Amino acid sequence: MKKLSIPLRPTPSFKGNKKFTSLRQRQRPTPTHTLTGIVKRHPDGFGFFIPEDPSRPDVYLPKRQMAGLMSNDRIKIAVFPRKHRKNLFSGKVLQLIKRGQEYTVGQYQPLSNKTGLIKDDSFQWGEDLKIQLNKNQKIKKGEWVEVKITHWPNSLKGLSGEVVGSLGLFPKSSEDNIRVVQKHNIPVSFSKDCLKEAEIIPDTIPKNLLNQRKDLRSFPFITIDGKTAQDFDDAVYVSSGPTGWTLYVAIADVSHYVKQGSVMDKEAYQKGNSTYFPGFTLPMLPEKLSNHLCSLKPGEDRLAFVAEIHFNQEGEKEKAKFYESVIHSQTRLTYGEAQDIIEQTKHQNTAVLKNVLNAEKLARELLKQRLKKHFVNLEIPETEITLNPLGEPVDITQSWRLFSHQLIEELMLAANKAVAEYLSNKKIPSLYRVHDPPKPESLKFLELFTKSLGTKTTFCGSDLQKKISLLIKQFSDHPLSEVIQALVLRSLSQAVYSPFNKKHFGLNTTYYTHFTSPIRRYSDLIIHRILKTTLIEQAPPYKKQDLESIASMTSACEQRSVKAERQLKDIKKARFIKKYLGREMEGIICSITGFGLFVKLRLYDIEGLIHINQLNGKWKFEESLLELKSKHSGQRFKIGDFVTIQILAANVDTGQIDFKLKTHKGIKRKPAKKEFSTASISPSTSHKKKGGRLKRKTKSSRKPKLRRTKKRRKKHIH
Repeated sequence: MKKLSIPLRPTPSFKGNKKFTSLRQRQRPTPTHTLTGIVKRHPDGFGFFIPEDPSRPDVYLPKRQMAGLMSNDRIKIAVFPRKHRKNLFSGKVLQLIKRGQEYTVGQYQPLSNKTGLIKDDSFQWGEDLKIQLNKNQKIKKGEWVEVKITHWPNSLKGLSGEVVGSLGLFPKSSEDNIRVVQKHNIPVSFSKDCLKEAEIIPDTIPKNLLNQRKDLRSFPFITIDGKTAQDFDDAVYVSSGPTGWTLYVAIADVSHYVKQGSVMDKEAYQKGNSTYFPGFTLPMLPEKLSNHLCSLKPGEDRLAFVAEIHFNQEGEKEKAKFYESVIHSQTRLTYGEAQDIIEQTKHQNTAVLKNVLNAEKLARELLKQRLKKHFVNLEIPETEITLNPLGEPVDITQSWRLFSHQLIEELMLAANKAVAEYLSNKKIPSLYRVHDPPKPESLKFLELFTKSLGTKTTFCGSDLQKKISLLIKQFSDHPLSEVIQALVLRSLSQAVYSPFNKKHFGLNTTYYTHFTSPIRRYSDLIIHRILKTTLIEQAPPYKKQDLESIASMTSACEQRSVKAERQLKDIKKARFIKKYLGREMEGIICSITGFGLFVKLRLYDIEGLIHINQLNGKWKFEESLLELKSKHSGQRFKIGDFVTIQILAANVDTGQIDFKLKTHKGIKRKPAKKEFSTASISPSTSHKKKGGRLKRKTKSSRKPKLRRTKKRRKKHIH
């Protein structure tokens, strides 16, 4: 096939205030190497490049490099080290080798008698698909059609195509959603009384109320969220001075509208939190609050509860105060847009630019302070499931974090810790987010696995956070980094709510609560009420025994949502991979048990099971080495080994996926860093090294004999 090339656009220069253009005089570093692979678009406009070489890490592609590219295109890039992000890389597109999609299915929206479009609802193309009908075609509005792409996003005509077939009118599928929600007994609707209570709230803020609050409407607050976010419950503003920074975290004042004991309050308590599924959300509060009055939209006056925190130049907190206010957010940024400002110093509004750059500098200092305390710094990407309007999955990828994500996380953590410390020092009955240390038996697999790689770390005694933190850092640029972080996550206990302030193990902090998301977490609404009464020296709104019940309820609701979200994702993954039955794909062994191997695909964020019955002969699970060993041939399967599998079965009802082993490739085992006093990693003596890879022999698989098993569930610690 003839190779195509994408015309690369020159990077525009920032023409704003000269003071800010001088803040970042970037000089492009020298590329380290070139790679070929597949690109995945993110809804925010940036992308990630998945190399064909499985030993290479994914590469971040900024928005300007994604011009003309669609998800699953095969490209060639130049790779550059990323400033401030050690072991992470960014790329420059050199060549488009092959388009990943020639046909698509979508819902026809007419523009005229002979033209229409399919909207890019899945954000895979970067623009809507234009359609030109021929004389004989009659397509109705809303009809589902199959389209052949004739022109691509980088062409003069833009993304366009022709209809090759009609699929008729179909209703949007919600069967998966309904089934999961009903199974987990998650409240779906709001009562008439609840909706009525929300409707009678005025749409505008009364003038007398404005006079009772601190007016921060002149402050250039901004919100930073994902492109698909609909509610904006936090806005930030950071100012800098000769002695340090002042951080303003403005949180939607939900407690002003949702009064204790009201109908809305009771129904929010039963829900516990909003539940987020691929493609839809079950909100904790009625839409008038969650998407309107309590959403800090740009250009709108909004009631907020503000945490004002002062830091010195090293990022150490000096003082904090809290108060009710009125704000007027200036701009809504996506994470991709905020990242562009960080990397390019480019934005038409100089106040927004200065705010983002100040926030970035403060966030880096806050992160530096936390790294000194050796918190458990996990960088595990989330699963991103892209659905079409019918609810059918069209792509399943990993959503890696940018520094703009880290920026918001650091500022929110600072506010949460400041509130928790204030309430704890006041000895006010309150609700805390606590995280117990892991039990020794839960660290067993992590210790066994890392020792099999040559380390000498034992996870017992004191300084456990430091040991885990240094282990993660030690393997940060290793092919098994993601596997090790997943094992760390599985070994940790579950964070819960409690009226008793105990140290948060994962964050390694004495004070922590949830204050920053009262739209979607009932626990945060409780904290707002407690904090308000404390500030005006009123009696606490909750007694200790009340908080014990609330802590149990909110923790249970959170786990209910986590399980439901995970189950629906598994179902969507099974539905997606079912169309690839019989196809061979590359993957990595991410877990080993006595009944088989769990393999994670490289191209899609999907795991499946190779059952032990699929492997020829008799096998023994060596628990001390975390290996599956053949009793006859001596062949071994280890976590981190690369394999080629065949998609064998996908059960849409249970979300279970089964693979069949085709080839066993082993892994390139490079040494770990030595500066953390651990032994270098060496391959097992039972394998022979050839051409930089460990080659293992494997016997042909027997006829499939399927068994269903439950996958181990990940635990969230924040």
